Amino acid sequence: MDSRVMTYLDIVFDGPPSHKSGRFVEAENPEGHAVCAGEWIDRGNGLWALRIGLSDRRAELKQMIDAIDDEKHERQPLEFWAGMDRAKDVLVEALEFVKVQEGVRR
Repeated sequence: MDSRVMTYLDIVFDGPPSHKSGRFVEAENPEGHAVCAGEWIDRGNGLWALRIGLSDRRAELKQMIDAIDDEKHERQPLEFWAGMDRAKDVLVEALEFVKVQEGVRR
């Protein structure tokens, strides 16, 4: 599995937006390769939606921060916890950065 972060996703059509819009062709990664971006959903009213799941980076970071706090009851050398506290500080900064990037305000 590719571990690179995908910075954008292109939804490709065979023509520009207009009253006769282009048809969906595929979703592509930055390298132009087709990717499975989601699932087609029949809304039951003649319309279809391409449902694209969004990762919740805020929840993932919060879960990592909480995991550090949850492990504090274990007996470890003081140096270990000093390193974990530094790691937690980095995760908290990353969480704040993601909130700003996503336009989330406290």
